[in-house]
Amino acid sequence: MSPKGTSTAATDQKLRQAANRLYTGTAIETDGRLTARNLAAEAGVSRTALYRSPVLQEFNDHAARLLGGDETAVGLIDQVKGKLRTLRAQHRELQTRHAQLQRDHHDLLQVVNALHAELNTVRSKTTATVTRLPR
Repeated sequence: MSPKGTSTAATDQKLRQAANRLYTGTAIETDGRLTARNLAAEAGVSRTALYRSPVLQEFNDHAARLLGGDETAVGLIDQVKGKLRTLRAQHRELQTRHAQLQRDHHDLLQVVNALHAELNTVRSKTTATVTRLPR
């Protein structure tokens, strides 16, 4: 066991591997958020071990750069939520438009079928022959 305030190389290695998975969005054990709790869980170490490791400061610094430096995670989350609201509204509009287009398609298909039936009726009643005219 390492003395208080220090960490082992094996723990640091696990934390760095876990940090890389969190940075790249390939988390296995967590939801992928860039938090100390997720880093510890992803690495399979206790939070006490995490707080004793210099990797935590590296992780926090890198996460801040990934989030745009001065931009907080809360601000980023708010931006994503706003974009999600916009996309959901667009999705609803597209669903409404799609339903209208399906109704229009159905109506037009009925008209085409009626015209086709009328054409067949006219053809069946017509006994005239068509003569080609010279050019």
